[in-house]
Amino acid sequence: MGTIYKVVVDRMSGKRMEVDLCNTKEQFKKMTVLQMTEKIAERLHLNPGNVCVCRCLVQTRRLIFVRLQLDEDHQLLSHVGIQHMSVIHVMDRLRGGGSFLCHCGGMGDKGGKNQSMESLALFSKSTLD
Repeated sequence: MGTIYKVVVDRMSGKRMEVDLCNTKEQFKKMTVLQMTEKIAERLHLNPGNVCVCRCLVQTRRLIFVRLQLDEDHQLLSHVGIQHMSVIHVMDRLRGGGSFLCHCGGMGDKGGKNQSMESLALFSKSTLD
């Protein structure tokens, strides 16, 4: 019997789990980020085989491998450098920039202008004076 190719998924809770990806080296060389994401979604019990749930996982979580966000679905795992028993970190995707409905001078305004750099410059100037 051959090796079952796996990755180790490091979850935000600090728990680790192994996810089986495929049975042969040839299959592993052809595996894409999307296929791995689907396997992780199945292992997390998010309706196995449901592509919509897989997309939901991608929209609410980020998969990170060696400080590289895995967001290109068509990319081969071998091109990214993922090997048998590599560690993939699952992290919350944090949205930033404030609300487009904010008219109170928050981080984002209705015109889409991001005011965070201006606010940072004003803060930096006030703390240095």
